[in-house]
Amino acid sequence: MAHSFEKPAKLVAMQRANIIDHAQLGRWAVAARAGDMEATGALYNWLQPRLYAVALSMLGNSEHARDAVHDVFLIGLTRLGSLREPEMVSAWFRRIAQHLCYRRSAKAHPLRLLPEISDGIALDAMEDIIGQPDAPLHYALGKVPEKLRLTVLLRYFTEDNDYDTLAERLSIPVGTVRSRLSDAKCRMRQVWQDVADAVTVPPETEAWNQFYADSFGSAHFEQRAREQLMGHLVRDLQIVLTSKRVYRGRDYMEDMLADDIRYGTWYRPTRVTSSGALAVIDGESVDGGEHPDRCAPRTTFVVCREGDRAVRLHVYDSARPGAR
Repeated sequence: MAHSFEKPAKLVAMQRANIIDHAQLGRWAVAARAGDMEATGALYNWLQPRLYAVALSMLGNSEHARDAVHDVFLIGLTRLGSLREPEMVSAWFRRIAQHLCYRRSAKAHPLRLLPEISDGIALDAMEDIIGQPDAPLHYALGKVPEKLRLTVLLRYFTEDNDYDTLAERLSIPVGTVRSRLSDAKCRMRQVWQDVADAVTVPPETEAWNQFYADSFGSAHFEQRAREQLMGHLVRDLQIVLTSKRVYRGRDYMEDMLADDIRYGTWYRPTRVTSSGALAVIDGESVDGGEHPDRCAPRTTFVVCREGDRAVRLHVYDSARPGAR
């Protein structure tokens, strides 16, 4: 979407030739669950590069990423019996990969920034919560005002998250960023202490995560995903770019997507987090080398919904190399 990235036309053709629809993935999952080794191999061959991309983006080390993919696939195979919708097997494996990589990542863990949330919860147990949308953390996050929630989502659930960047994106001083985060954490602690482990977030949270991961991750390659994404956007969608320039109409998004496809570029989500009527899709540019300056290295989309439709979309591009 003009904020994504590029690859050569030959590679685009190869990628499209390898597209497998959800129904086929579901059939492989059902057969693999029954012990069919050929289906298991086919499923692994399709998932491996996608899981590797997720693991590499989160762990930053190719050897660790390969090990993670192996472990994720073994974990997934042992749990296939619990997969209720086989056609969602790709998103299901991706969530397992994200959860495992959160655990292994050497990066600062979001929950470590909330150590005093509850004296009764050990740190290792708290770390298990991340990546599970029905956990009290997400419930507590959903109870804070939207402007605080957005600040938390951008700070702890995206890669481009230093205070100066957040201040620029939110059009507020750095001091206000800090105060919003402090206020949000205080409110979340109280909610957390009140509910402990007794409450779960409605399943819509997970459903929205899956929807955005699928729509943004596949729109460049699958007509179904493009129609799904565009159908989610209201016709008079408000789009706010990094420059603060505002556009009206989903036609702008359609044009961006068409340009990406024409240039052979695409967008790869690495983390999707939903809370209430907000969703943050954080992802990276894929650059095939022919147009290295066309797209920013990373783009974060913030979707604001009313009901089941997106009414506002913020597009935050990361700084290009040498721009700062």
